[in-house]
Amino acid sequence: MKKMKLLNILKRRIYILILLLMMVSCSKKNDPEPKQQEYFVKTIKLTFPLGGLFRESTFEYDERNRIKDFDFKIGSITYKTLFIYNDLGLITRANMDVSFAGPDRRYGNIFEFEYTEEILSAYKKNGTRYPVTYNAANNSYVISFQRYHWDVNNNLTKITHSTSGTSFLDINYLSGTGVFKEDHVQMAFAIFSDELARASDPRPIHHAMEHFAFSKNEIGNFSLPGSINYYLSCIRDGEGNIVSYEMKNHAGDLLRKYELTYEKRDML
Repeated sequence: MKKMKLLNILKRRIYILILLLMMVSCSKKNDPEPKQQEYFVKTIKLTFPLGGLFRESTFEYDERNRIKDFDFKIGSITYKTLFIYNDLGLITRANMDVSFAGPDRRYGNIFEFEYTEEILSAYKKNGTRYPVTYNAANNSYVISFQRYHWDVNNNLTKITHSTSGTSFLDINYLSGTGVFKEDHVQMAFAIFSDELARASDPRPIHHAMEHFAFSKNEIGNFSLPGSINYYLSCIRDGEGNIVSYEMKNHAGDLLRKYELTYEKRDML
């Protein structure tokens, strides 16, 4: 009798143990898979070793990992821009607020972008419309007298005169990933950075560097008219992110230094 009682107790305990193991197993199966995460650039600080001046860019992202807010500070001026997208992830509007030091010193710019079958066909700046012509054969866009060339990795490679072919900017990329490796780079960014360069500093060297922020691959060097060449070298962190860029001329003089920080975000 005692043996039967002990046997029943043992059976119940074994049964309970099996139920617990099944519950733990099911719980593990129901746990959500961890999301893949990648690094997105947060800040880019530019310093000029000779003059000690600096400029700083700050980026904020929306729930789909698209650049939502872009703040660009140069001296006492801050350019604050909000990007608006359509359902396809294409930029349709950029609202720029420009503020100066001092009370009530500010103005704004509004950029609007139009598309035909996902290809940029025109943009407006404060209501003035500029047609954009796309050439699928060489993946380029023409705006006024400038032609913007793109490679298969979605990097802006050069800007030339639309008819003569004279080069205004020529960028050489390396195989390594760039600063904006995870971002959806598009022609609207090139137009925007072009406008920002003209507004903040019209010199050709700065005009060229504004385009580099949106590169998908690492930049090795770039050329300006008159066979003027500038060379870049980068340092990466343990995750492979570019955390600094140094720009030198042909003589090896350090002209600019870029320092970058990142944030880790869930991929969709």
